Amino acid sequence: MTTPTGRKFTRQSDRVPVLYGGGARGYRRGVMLNSCPDGMYFEADAPLPPQSVLSIKVMGHYLSGVETDPDDGLRARVKWCDQVANDEAPRYGIGVEFTPRRAFAC
Repeated sequence: MTTPTGRKFTRQSDRVPVLYGGGARGYRRGVMLNSCPDGMYFEADAPLPPQSVLSIKVMGHYLSGVETDPDDGLRARVKWCDQVANDEAPRYGIGVEFTPRRAFAC
């Protein structure tokens, strides 16, 4: 299902498990709720600071128009993170922008 907005790309709405993090920290679980060729929105149980760089693995789902590394997943930078209003356990909505892998080469 697509979600029309004033954005550059139309967002595809989906509810898909993701793993995010990488490196020495390992991966944590989250749920992607929408995506487009330049980013995604997912929810997780821990906040992430803006400008954090992540690896994101989308579980059992192909994102059209997005370059993915089979081992490391997608490379992304956190644009924003807000707590989701909820009467259960804390949850955070996280918006990320996909970034080229070469932008993070050492």
